[in-house]
Amino acid sequence: MMMKIINSCIVLFCVCILTSHAQNSQPIYLDDTQPVEKRIEDVLARMTTEEKVAMLHAHSKFSSPGVPRLGIPEFWMTDGPHGIRPEVLWDEWEQAGWTNDSCFAFPALTCLAATWNEEMSLLYGRSLGEEARYRGKDVLLGPGVNIYRTPLKRT
Repeated sequence: MMMKIINSCIVLFCVCILTSHAQNSQPIYLDDTQPVEKRIEDVLARMTTEEKVAMLHAHSKFSSPGVPRLGIPEFWMTDGPHGIRPEVLWDEWEQAGWTNDSCFAFPALTCLAATWNEEMSLLYGRSLGEEARYRGKDVLLGPGVNIYRTPLKRT
């Protein structure tokens, strides 16, 4: 009977040690208490060259693959900054035609800039961000952002 108790205590001790070790062995890139730079260095060191290259290439019009083995999800992009683009088909530019797919069209940023209104600018940015999050977008592209060109001095 005493040997059973001793063996049970040893097993329990080993389980506690292993569990404690497993909890403390969380990768740095998943530890949100670590500095961002350290987390990035850690995840990049764990990724293969193929995984890094794959993340730089789109696998549809507006998405790039993640790295499932590291828990990195794919990320979704959309055009902006004049509003979130309606969904398009995976491999075509045609709209997907979702019945619940509507978006708000914002005025051009030059109009916003001309107001010099910081509160309106903040509301504009928050509204874009809200709609992007609602639609599951991770990256808001800015194809409409460009240096304003004028016919003066041939620029």
